[in-house]
Formats: sequence, C-alpha cells, structure tokens
Amino acid sequence: TPAPGKAGEFGPNIPSLACFGTEPFWSLELNDDGTAVFRVPDKGEIASKFVLRRAAGTTLLVGFRFGQAAENRAYVLAGENCNDGMSENAYPYAAIVEAGDRLYGGCCRPK
Repeated sequence: TPAPGKAGEFGPNIPSLACFGTEPFWSLELNDDGTAVFRVPDKGEIASKFVLRRAAGTTLLVGFRFGQAAENRAYVLAGENCNDGMSENAYPYAAIVEAGDRLYGGCCRPK
C-alpha cells in the first residue's frame, strides 16, 4: 500500500506539474507549495492542499486527493508518451483526474 506523503513532497525526481486535457478543456496545476488547482471552464476551480501518495514498482508517479470532496482524486503516470489529441506534441506524463462524478484524461509536463 502506498504511504501518504506530505503536501507538496515531490522530492528531487518529481517536478511541479502542469496537467491539461480536452473535451472538455480542463487544467490541473501541482505547485511546489503543496497546492493543487483544478479548473474546468464554466465550472469554476477547486484549489486546495493535496496529500501525495506514491506507488513503488509501478508507473504511478503521483496520486493524491484535493478539494473538500473525498471523490476528487488525480493520478499522474510516467512513461506513457502522452499526446494531447490536438497537436503533434508529446508529453512525458499522462493524467487521470476524477472530480465529482466526472473522469478527465489528459497529459502533464513539468512547469
């Protein structure tokens, strides 16, 4: 079982990240100060501290909960060669965000 980490405890190998996706457009920022900001146009934003979890021996780079609702979760996967679906750009991380009853998929890059 992954052990909980401290908010913002990325360590030297995990950078702060900018994550994003399309259909619908959304973004998630993971900041060095331990805050996560999730935005969906026309639905507002959720900004909060986050609790980091790691899973050794998997491609899971970081997983955490954010906001007030227990069902708000995000997972960032390494080694997925993610494409945003709108450009030829490739990104080093894939992201899955669960917010309320919606599931969002997209990519992440170091900030």
